[in-house]
Amino acid sequence: MVAPGHLRMHFHDCFVQGCDGSILVSCADILALAARDAVVLTGGLSWSVPTGRRDGLVSSSSDANNLPSFTDSIDVQKQKFTDKGLTTKDLVTLVGE
Repeated sequence: MVAPGHLRMHFHDCFVQGCDGSILVSCADILALAARDAVVLTGGLSWSVPTGRRDGLVSSSSDANNLPSFTDSIDVQKQKFTDKGLTTKDLVTLVGE
């Protein structure tokens, strides 16, 4: 359940020197937690999200170009997912409507 954790984090932030937002959470953790919570809110399963990830320090357009694109053929999309150890079912779940 997410609410108790959020409440505890807010309490920890406020308890020491006031509610100043001094609790540091990486963007990587926020994205992982938000994805999990969105799945739960739509009736899906929940899972434990280990925190403590570090944000990336480098962004590369060539890496971003490896993301599946809506202009890619299904065969190209399937290959991109296979290259990451994912299945066609994963592709449909994550990309399909």
